[in-house]
Amino acid sequence: MKPFKEKTLSLLRILSNSRVFAFLLLWLMVILVAGTIAEKASGLYVAEQSYFSSAILWLWDLVPLPGLLTVAFFIFLGLVARLVLEEWRWKNLGTIIIHIGAALLLFGGFISTCVSSNGMMVIPHGESRNYVEDSRHVELVVAEINDGETGHEIRIPEERLEKGNIGDSHLPFKIALISWCRNCALVRLPATATEGDPHGVALNFVLKNIPRAAEDENNRAGLTFRLFNTKGSDGLYAIFQDMPIPEIVTVAGRPYLIAIRYRRSALPFSIRLDHFKEEL
Repeated sequence: MKPFKEKTLSLLRILSNSRVFAFLLLWLMVILVAGTIAEKASGLYVAEQSYFSSAILWLWDLVPLPGLLTVAFFIFLGLVARLVLEEWRWKNLGTIIIHIGAALLLFGGFISTCVSSNGMMVIPHGESRNYVEDSRHVELVVAEINDGETGHEIRIPEERLEKGNIGDSHLPFKIALISWCRNCALVRLPATATEGDPHGVALNFVLKNIPRAAEDENNRAGLTFRLFNTKGSDGLYAIFQDMPIPEIVTVAGRPYLIAIRYRRSALPFSIRLDHFKEEL
């Protein structure tokens, strides 16, 4: 028991060592500066995921280095170790309060990183919304149309689109993915191009994958697929984000909407915009 206690105390002394804290703080500053610089080239979200929300920081995608989460974790352990070794007396009250406050800040930041989510709600004047949208991720949605209104929706997340896996037993028809692009440009086809029995946008355009923009709001996701109904192939389709004319297909006499949009999260309430005032 005594050797274990001595090893524990030795580890606590190392973690609470001021030199270790100084090194961690210096490396933390390096990460913050590098991440801030990377925001201009990669965008806020990519920089956040690579520098500010990662346990490992990859240098040139080859060399693993401690990421911000790892550094913050060891700083937290150092603060806890200092509190354990500290003499809890009235004369040390100020130091103890500072260490407890810093540890709580780090712990709160860790919890926020793990469970928090971002979203936006765009509400046109006079309308209501009961969902928030995440502009950093998209989803494929297939919705049945009843009396001009969309009904039950089947959503396929971006992660499955990237892997080419959009098969779903709940879909009323089969969709075979041909190409997927997180940011695409429309390239006009020759007037005589009819290969693959195209429909809609695919009649005149092909979706070309282009480099992803730094800000996700400037990206336009797109999908080219072949639809199969009960009688076989129904042709080639191409859809992209914020299409001016939505893609509606009819299968077995029933209309369905197929669209790419920002990922939505439902809310247990609705917000209606009745009036707003802009002040400059």
